[in-house]
Amino acid sequence: IFEQFTAIRVGVPVTIIMPDDSKSALLSKISEGKRGIDAISQSLCKVDAENAKASMPADEVYVKKLIAESTVGIEGVNAEVAHFMVEWVGSVVQDEFKHMVDRQMAAVRQSKQALKTHSREALSEEGNSTPPVSL
Repeated sequence: IFEQFTAIRVGVPVTIIMPDDSKSALLSKISEGKRGIDAISQSLCKVDAENAKASMPADEVYVKKLIAESTVGIEGVNAEVAHFMVEWVGSVVQDEFKHMVDRQMAAVRQSKQALKTHSREALSEEGNSTPPVSL
C-alpha cells in the first residue's frame, strides 16, 4: 500500500497486471449492474494501511511511522490508493469497451465485404445467363 501511495505521490507510472480469470470476474461483477459495482466499491474501500503487513517486521514499523508522520496520515493513504484503484478499474472497463467496439466493427466490415462479394457473384451469374441478343 505504501509503495503504491508513494508512486502516486511522486508520479511514477504504475501498471497493474491482472490474470485473465480475475479480469473476467471483474467484468462479470460490473455486468451485474449496481449490485456488482457496489461489491467492487466495497472491495476498494478495504484498503487498510494501518493493518497492512510487511514481509519484514522492521519495515512494517518504519513504513507505518512514515505514514503516521505524513501530512495525509493513514486515511489519506488509504483514500489515495483506493482512488487510484478506481481509476484502474475504469481503465479496465474502457479497454474492454474498446475491444468490444473493435470486434463489432470488424464483424460489420466482414458482413459488408460478404454482401459485396455475394452481389458481384449474383451480377456475374446474371450476366452469364442472359441470352444473346440477335440483330
